Amino acid sequence: MNKTTDFYLMKTVAEDLDFLMNKWNEEINDVSLRNSSAILRRLLLDGDGNRAYRTAWQKIGFQGEPRIIAVDSDELIFGNNEEIPVDKIEIAVAGGAKYNGGIIEGFRFLNFASTPNEVKRNYERGKFLMEHPKEYKLHKYLKKTALVVKGTKFTHYDIIDYISNKLGGVHIDLNRSRQKDDKFKVLDESISLQILDKDYIYYQLLSIGQALAQSDDAKRFVDKAKSIGLINKQVNF
Repeated sequence: MNKTTDFYLMKTVAEDLDFLMNKWNEEINDVSLRNSSAILRRLLLDGDGNRAYRTAWQKIGFQGEPRIIAVDSDELIFGNNEEIPVDKIEIAVAGGAKYNGGIIEGFRFLNFASTPNEVKRNYERGKFLMEHPKEYKLHKYLKKTALVVKGTKFTHYDIIDYISNKLGGVHIDLNRSRQKDDKFKVLDESISLQILDKDYIYYQLLSIGQALAQSDDAKRFVDKAKSIGLINKQVNF
């Protein structure tokens, strides 16, 4: 990259993060989430190991990669040491988004009955996890579990990929013939579940976007971009 393209990269990332901070609030609808899912794809998925946000983070002068504070969704869904096998989960949603004044985290429906003691233990563990979130490097956060549907696990990466590349955020792609698309058939055919009056897949996308936008590192990046005049400044090629 040269100085002009570096400038444009940092400016675009700063404006994208600023957009998420201001627009991905508790009133955003599913159409707006789908349309702007391209931002998450651009920031977090595009590129061969050089995702826009990570690259811009280093170009602007920070070390390493950005971090996100989030609940340990794997332990929230599967329990301690993965005590709940994935094939025993009918549907689970990591959650965490604030929408219409509410927040849902760790929704899970199993295909077997739990004992009262198990229900109590799971509730107490979930409460503890939500009160003690962890810090993740960006690439590790993207690999954490976002959903489980009919025994198939989907990461945060998968949810961004599905909505942006399959449902119309960037592309409408109805082709599921490729091997890597097999898991998306599960989402295509999944039950209709509403969380806080929002489609559960879009609710999880909102959770990802809010976790990113509300992170300390995203705020640091935007603040620095503003301090050096990147936001609202014309770029000439």
